[in-house]
Amino acid sequence: DELPSEAVEVVSQPGLYGNAAASLPSHSRFDATRVEEDTYYDNPGWRRARAASSRAATPAPMIEGRAREVSVSAGGGKFAVGARVFHDKFGYGRVVLAEGQKLTVDFEHSGAKKVVDSFLKGA
Repeated sequence: DELPSEAVEVVSQPGLYGNAAASLPSHSRFDATRVEEDTYYDNPGWRRARAASSRAATPAPMIEGRAREVSVSAGGGKFAVGARVFHDKFGYGRVVLAEGQKLTVDFEHSGAKKVVDSFLKGA
């Protein structure tokens, strides 16, 4: 079940992922190739980004006005509540609620569905 110890190469020190790792000095293989931060980030794009991060964001403009309730007209629909209708997929049904062109229809075989009146035919 286990590999013999001579077939295993230990790459990291034991306890590296435990509490013992906190006492070890940290180093990285990338330290030798690290670019000096001042030279790498000293270009116009980074300068703009640094300057923009220190500025406070301007708030969105406030629009003066009041909210008001707008009702959807119940009129204008093809079918009234109680009308018998037919749908190609759901079959026959009866309109139980009409909100303009949006209808709630109780179909005989598939139950209540919300349908736009353009998909229905009078039965």
